[in-house]
Amino acid sequence: MRGSREDWLARAVPAETAVQLVTSGMRIFVHGAAATPTPLLEALVQRDVSGVSLYHLHTAGPAPFVAPEHRDRFRSVSFFAGAPVRNAIDAGIADWMPVFLSDIPALFTSGRIPLDVALLQLSPPDDHGCCTLGQKRRVKAGRER
Repeated sequence: MRGSREDWLARAVPAETAVQLVTSGMRIFVHGAAATPTPLLEALVQRDVSGVSLYHLHTAGPAPFVAPEHRDRFRSVSFFAGAPVRNAIDAGIADWMPVFLSDIPALFTSGRIPLDVALLQLSPPDDHGCCTLGQKRRVKAGRER
């Protein structure tokens, strides 16, 4: 059955396979904070690509894409400079774009910053095949918990 756990597991691929879709020159949105897709980012820096721009709010955990050895391959553009990218911004190998949080979606929807790929961390699909960007909520007797 489409949307079942078995169907989802059969279609899941390793991070290394997922990032094969990324090619040189692409613009990528990276999910941030506690949902930073670390395995995808780690696999991405192993790819032989160049000129890739990564747009994100603050990321958590390692940020291998801002390592000095990747400066000609990846460009980090942060809308909120979290700890993993601050040194790279200070060194001039990453960018910080000051913008109101409420204005960020329009940068993408208007095409001012066109995107090719989004790297996201999602919940596993529920019984209906739907995923969320946050934690799955269970509802019992009409109350969320």
